[in-house]
Amino acid sequence: MKDLTKLHPIDYVKLLYRRRWYVIAVFLLVSIGAAVYAWRKPDVYRSEARIQVEAAPMPQDYVRPSIRTSPEEQIASIRSAVQSRSLLERMIQDFQLFGYGMGEDFSMEAAVRGVSNNIEITTSSRDTFNVAFHASNPQLAQAFTRRMVETLIQSSTSARRSKAVETDQFLEDQLRRTAEKLAEQEEKIKQFKMAHFGRLPDQFDANMRTLNQLDVQLASVENAIGQLHDRRKMAETMARNQQQMMLMTQQLMNSSPDLSDAGIDAPRTDPVLEAKERELEALLLKYTPQYPDVVRLGREIEYLKQKAAREAESASAAEGGGDEAILPSGIDDFAGLPPGAGPDPEIESIENDIRRQEKEKAAILRQIQSVQARLNLAPALEQELTVLNREYSTLKSQYDNLQSKKFQSQMTTNLETDRSSDTYRVIDEASLPEKPIFPDRIQIIGLGLVAALAAGVGAAIGRELLDTTLASEEEVTALLKIPVLATISEVPAKQLKKPGRSGGMLKSA
Repeated sequence: MKDLTKLHPIDYVKLLYRRRWYVIAVFLLVSIGAAVYAWRKPDVYRSEARIQVEAAPMPQDYVRPSIRTSPEEQIASIRSAVQSRSLLERMIQDFQLFGYGMGEDFSMEAAVRGVSNNIEITTSSRDTFNVAFHASNPQLAQAFTRRMVETLIQSSTSARRSKAVETDQFLEDQLRRTAEKLAEQEEKIKQFKMAHFGRLPDQFDANMRTLNQLDVQLASVENAIGQLHDRRKMAETMARNQQQMMLMTQQLMNSSPDLSDAGIDAPRTDPVLEAKERELEALLLKYTPQYPDVVRLGREIEYLKQKAAREAESASAAEGGGDEAILPSGIDDFAGLPPGAGPDPEIESIENDIRRQEKEKAAILRQIQSVQARLNLAPALEQELTVLNREYSTLKSQYDNLQSKKFQSQMTTNLETDRSSDTYRVIDEASLPEKPIFPDRIQIIGLGLVAALAAGVGAAIGRELLDTTLASEEEVTALLKIPVLATISEVPAKQLKKPGRSGGMLKSA
């Protein structure tokens, strides 16, 4: 293979001249091909619309939007919506663009790819973007761009409103369920408090006060029972003394004639009266004159004094009337004592009081046991109630949180569904293109000529590299490394066997 790197520029000119037909042929082929491509390529028109993303009409501190809020995010959402197959299929069906940009393939899949490749979304500023479409005629490009802008804005707005409505419905459903759970928990707490009324932890202080009051009542009843036992013992002692005194009185009354004959006077003092008076003095040391036992003893003492006065009168009458009146008078007076004045009814009354006080004591003890059981059960009930209240507090917190979110969602829904709150504004409507943006035939032809010339030169050089003949003495010397002894003059072109070769054929010896 020849080494062309050491050739002189004149040699390159000679080379191109020698291979001029290759240059001319390739140049013509490539130039004609570029021209045909430029004139046969269909025109492509571009229609463009400019859209601005406006800020939300209400500050986010007041009304929180349901979905993306920044212009960049909304533009990104528009870019994603453009790639939606459902949107592209609807646009293809509306404009009958089957096989658009895909040759003879009229399938929906090919149409979707072709239309998608001809849609262009560009950003001109932070809150402004351009929507463009390339079509084979200007009317189609304008109509498709206008419809696409309307569809994208409507789709984005509808999606935002639908999202707000779905969010509002979801929060409403969650709020309703939480309200039902909260009502159930309230009912559980209500039933628990009703079932354990009086034993709840918040009633501990009241139960303690009740227990203290019952302890005081129990001490009072036990004190009263002790006093009643003392009174019963005293009454029994007084009854025995009274019986003994009655027996002594009867004996004295039976033996009074003998004593009178002997000049001895019968005793005039009543030991029962003395005992009653001593008992009254003892009670007055403890109680007031209005105390029931003090009043009763006062009546008995008064009765005994009256009885003693009658006996004294009877004794005086007996001294003048004989021995026969003494005994009947004493017997009648003793037999005529009222039922309440004797010791037996008093003891029976005391016994009744004791039984009544014992019953009251038993009732107080049962109440004390009940209150103590409440107090002992309070810790367990407090733990159960704490669990119920904790669940209630959790549900209440969730309910309040959902209620706040529901209110915010309702405001967002109202804002999103308001037609005046649209965030997209079309600055420039889709334009009707006056001239195609592609192809630029002059530019294509110019580039084709340059490419044709480069291809022709390349073809000539390639052919030269593939040629094994030597065209000059310099090539012989450079390639064979031997000196040239003689050369043959140039042979006329008409005598050459190879008419495509230019220049003289040299033979070296």
